Amino acid sequence: MPQSTHCSVVMDSKNNTAPDSRAYTAAIARRLAWRAWWLPCIGLAVVGWGAVQMSFRYMALGFMLLLIVYPMVMTFAMLRYATIPSLAARCRANTFELHLDGTLTLSRSTTCPDTGAVTVTHIETARVTAIEHSGGRIYMTLGKELHQFAIVPASAVDKAVLARLEDDLIK
Repeated sequence: MPQSTHCSVVMDSKNNTAPDSRAYTAAIARRLAWRAWWLPCIGLAVVGWGAVQMSFRYMALGFMLLLIVYPMVMTFAMLRYATIPSLAARCRANTFELHLDGTLTLSRSTTCPDTGAVTVTHIETARVTAIEHSGGRIYMTLGKELHQFAIVPASAVDKAVLARLEDDLIK
């Protein structure tokens, strides 16, 4: 049996297989939280210092850092990443091709209801640098930046192509 050289899938949002903007925003939020895990520790340290010194001012300052400033900074950071044009374009992708050479091609195909003509818009072609599995989805890292990733449903990927690509990435 010949091995396939790529996996091409058209994702359908009606079947909930296409990742939407909420999935990308949640992934960005998780990545930001893991990257800046030490920020809440500053507020906790100030609260602790205030408790040791018996100073209400330091404790109030620490709680303000913890409950007001930290969530506000994380929200602004999330909004900054959510408005990046390439990430917004990836949210609209409904067709992907995963090649054995390690590249992922994302595109959007639309059908005109009047004529039935199919229009394909190329979004991005990038090299996959890492693959993570989580919650029925595959997160493919496409670069070094926090926002350079694509989400693909695990049920839509050919297991042989994915296994071979993962083996190539490990080497």
